[in-house]
Amino acid sequence: MELRQLRYFLTVAEELHFGRAAEREHIAQPALSQQIRRLEHELGVEVFDRTSRRVRLTEPGRLLVGLARGILDRADDAIVLVRQAGCGKEGRLRLAYANGSDRGAPAVVVDRFRAECPRVELTLSTQYDEACRVQLREGVIDAAFFWMPLGDFDDLAWLRVASEPLVVAAAERNRLATLAAVTAEQVAAEPLVWFARHWSPGSWDTIIASVFGRNGHRPNVVTEEVSQEGMVRGVLAAAGVTIVTASTAGQLRVPGVVYRPFVEPTPMLDVGLAWRAGDNSPVLKALIQIAHQLARTAPS
Repeated sequence: MELRQLRYFLTVAEELHFGRAAEREHIAQPALSQQIRRLEHELGVEVFDRTSRRVRLTEPGRLLVGLARGILDRADDAIVLVRQAGCGKEGRLRLAYANGSDRGAPAVVVDRFRAECPRVELTLSTQYDEACRVQLREGVIDAAFFWMPLGDFDDLAWLRVASEPLVVAAAERNRLATLAAVTAEQVAAEPLVWFARHWSPGSWDTIIASVFGRNGHRPNVVTEEVSQEGMVRGVLAAAGVTIVTASTAGQLRVPGVVYRPFVEPTPMLDVGLAWRAGDNSPVLKALIQIAHQLARTAPS
């Protein structure tokens, strides 16, 4: 039984006239009649009662109408699903955020991806940079947002999504809270709530170098926290400061904590999307395309 035979059958069932059905299907009437006869031969029953004056459905034919419509609808659905999978609109994507990168540009990319690919099963998780790298290489996740640079992972491909300005979070009772903007020298003199380098060596080195490295200052780290939120809340207990991205400052409000920009030139931190080089998943390609489109409009 062929799908085209079922389609021809339904057309004849609607028209109850072989000539008009043939015109609708844009084939010759003898060819249409032959396909219906082949269908009846395979089924072992007649689906039409034909006379020289009329055509009408038999009882098996009336039963076949509903069944044929269901089969053709499911076939159409299958075609749509397969095509969507081929262009990244159907499937599964396991995406991770390196700690603190779930705000700003990455959040915009994910929102756009959800809107354009609603049928994709999207799984999100948050890990430290190093854990993301390991899971990505082992195939546990398909892509991840990272604080750049990636480090010595040559088997990973990546795309810079945006550059985030860095700002200082200070306890209100800290002297830096009274300033309009702060310098690296002023931050170096205050108790710094920070994070352990082994959790994210790339971003640790980048931030320390961009903030303190220009003038040879070293941060006065007094305690380490495991997340940007923990760092911001930690300045209250330490009566000190910490450094976070501007998007974190815009979304994370903690009573007793204020944010201050750096004096220009503003230190920056790149956030990028990384994936296994050579991964040709259509769903992954759809995510990369969206990230690339947004990256072209992101400030350098």
